[in-house]
Amino acid sequence: MSATIGIICLAHRRLPLIYPQIKQLAKCQFKDFHFYLMIDKIDSALAGVMQRTLPSRHTIIQGFVPSSMNYLHKVSEGAKQHHEFLVKADEDVLLLSDGWDRFFRLIQSMNSHDLFCTGAISNGIPTCDMFVRNFIPESKPMLDGMFAKTHFPLKPQRVDYFGNADYTSLNGDGEKWNPDEFYVKVQRLTTHYKGIHPVRINPAAQKEINSSVMKRFPDAMRCRDGEIVRDSGDKYPYFCNCLFGIRSVDWRTVLSRRDLFVDTADEVPLSRYWHETGRNMVIDTGIPMLHTMYNWAGCDDDENCRYEDSLVRQITVPFAEA
Repeated sequence: MSATIGIICLAHRRLPLIYPQIKQLAKCQFKDFHFYLMIDKIDSALAGVMQRTLPSRHTIIQGFVPSSMNYLHKVSEGAKQHHEFLVKADEDVLLLSDGWDRFFRLIQSMNSHDLFCTGAISNGIPTCDMFVRNFIPESKPMLDGMFAKTHFPLKPQRVDYFGNADYTSLNGDGEKWNPDEFYVKVQRLTTHYKGIHPVRINPAAQKEINSSVMKRFPDAMRCRDGEIVRDSGDKYPYFCNCLFGIRSVDWRTVLSRRDLFVDTADEVPLSRYWHETGRNMVIDTGIPMLHTMYNWAGCDDDENCRYEDSLVRQITVPFAEA
């Protein structure tokens, strides 16, 4: 009999982070899950760690070919797995075991009006401000200032992530940061690429969040009281989907809707389907989830790549042992 929840972990360039992921999952009280590692090619050392850590609750699916379709091929293969619920988890998002246990409860609590659920992803959209407020409040004044001063250019650096969207209408006075007012402006954009927030184009802000978390680790990554937010798309225009839970039937429906796609990623289709159906995005703002950096901020920039590689080395063991 299949486990209730299948976790689809998409491996890319931060392979050491798979170690703390599976170590924390092994510590969970909830055991009715199965972990799938979607990877181009696995080495024997990582395969051995997975066998020792999750001996009967993991499957390695490899053989994916590096290409522009690599990510979507992994997502599509993951969606074929037979479980009531699926979690899509990028390798660079980390939770501690109490966060996973609470997230598993959230997944199973979704009603028929709820489409997908997530936690307070540290630099997530729209969850970044929730994470800052609940888990690193001492850094909120500094980060709010950084967000307010972030300038949105006419043309983003990565056209493959943002199309040809013009985000200049999002620029404020540089003095005050108000996320609610910001998302009202985002709703008015005509582009499909509404996964935008100052944190996404400001690597310095992403680094400050990571630094604040590690200064307060592990306390900053422990669950605490938080609001459950349900939004049918009225307030938030988009979800950057690095980690979320969804019924498998709904996920397969999203991926089958080729009319929702505008590129080779699954993010726009999920947000478009969410708005089309009027069902809920559910956020437990008391579950902390650390996302290291956005790909576009680091992949093609040596300084940011070096930073993220260093961060991965810094956090791998603490997150595994916490």
